[in-house]
Amino acid sequence: MFFAISHSTSYTFSIPVFLEPHLFRFWPRTDSSQRLLSFQLTIDPKPSGYSDILDSEGNIVRWVWFNDTTQNLNIEMQCEVSTQRKNPYDYIITTPSFQSYPFQYQEEILPSLHSYLNLDKNMIGKKVENLSDQLLKKSGGDIFAFLDMTNTFLYENWQVIVREKGQPLNPEETMQQNKASCRDMALLLMALYRNAGIASRFVSGYQEGDPDTLKRQLHAWVEVYIPGGGWRGYDPTHGLAVSDRHVALAASWTPREAAPCTGKFRGTGAKASMAFTIELRSKSND
Repeated sequence: MFFAISHSTSYTFSIPVFLEPHLFRFWPRTDSSQRLLSFQLTIDPKPSGYSDILDSEGNIVRWVWFNDTTQNLNIEMQCEVSTQRKNPYDYIITTPSFQSYPFQYQEEILPSLHSYLNLDKNMIGKKVENLSDQLLKKSGGDIFAFLDMTNTFLYENWQVIVREKGQPLNPEETMQQNKASCRDMALLLMALYRNAGIASRFVSGYQEGDPDTLKRQLHAWVEVYIPGGGWRGYDPTHGLAVSDRHVALAASWTPREAAPCTGKFRGTGAKASMAFTIELRSKSND
């Protein structure tokens, strides 16, 4: 698929403030599943300096810093991306034990997967543990059946809502509701997978959506590490394995480190408001 994306974000402050260094993660990644064809990032006010780096998890990010006070911060990203992976299952399993539960990743890759296996008790409580165990039992211990079944279960049992602001809800809290945003569902799916010992990470980006609707929301889904397949996506909002209809921006063991923009400001009594617009056009590469 070919994607043309425009993403504008505006912050307005009630009084002039000083902006601390900000971190932007607006670069669609280039890897075996997608290629970045063009990219432009415009920041107003113009930063006094910036540095483009590769972060600890392989995401391209830009640190920017400012000298003067301002009442506005505007970020506009425009890009073109080609996604390549039509078949989300185009791999072979190089560790046969991965196919059935319980399993363990190869010893040589375990250190690099440590963060993605983190069983944070603030994220994984009794409700999450019980549902994960129930679905594992229902799958007969077949890991790939469990991956698909869990993804589908969330899609079929939660109403998807748009919640433009705020961090993802704690998975235990999402379990108590019958509706959730895409980032809430992604974090819950991560928790269910990690409880079964499957390395999982949070992904932010864009999804094709309705081709007749130009405006979009930022999207979130999950990637799991499969020996022989690498990082592969599962989207509980759509109940599908990720193929060529998603564009990934950043991925991390925690949602905060995959957010497109993070930063702080200084100003006594200052209040901030945020608005954004995402426009996306897509067409088949065929």
